[in-house]
Amino acid sequence: MEEEEKESRKELKEPDTIYVETEDYEPGREFGGFQKEFQHSYEKMGARSYPISVRVVCLFCSLFILFFLLLATPFLLFFLGVNILTLFQWDAFKQRTKVIWFTYSKMLVTALGLLVAVLSPALGISIILVYFMMQGQKSEDVWVERIFRASKKQ
Repeated sequence: MEEEEKESRKELKEPDTIYVETEDYEPGREFGGFQKEFQHSYEKMGARSYPISVRVVCLFCSLFILFFLLLATPFLLFFLGVNILTLFQWDAFKQRTKVIWFTYSKMLVTALGLLVAVLSPALGISIILVYFMMQGQKSEDVWVERIFRASKKQ
């Protein structure tokens, strides 16, 4: 057994040298590879300056979503109240409340992220992206199932 391990170790040849590519980001030096294609975006990220139009769009979108959150709050409270009164025994109301709560929470996080994006677009958008990445497949399962069902029917 030990002989087999020794032979397998002998078969693996370690490289003589290892090359590590590094890029200097000194002013005046040509960007290479990925940075050359996205030089404008790279410079903009370094400057951390965003146009005022991005901030205005984030503000209007967040106000739009907050308006619909105000409209959805009574429905959420109604369904939650019915579930509490029935001690969560009605499955139809319980499932509907879950759907409403997930939608409500997505809208709330999106609205808050867009409000943060008014001050710092990168931070606000990253808050939204991190939230949806943490949700995983839960939020997209319904859409994927509908697409597959529709394609099978045709």
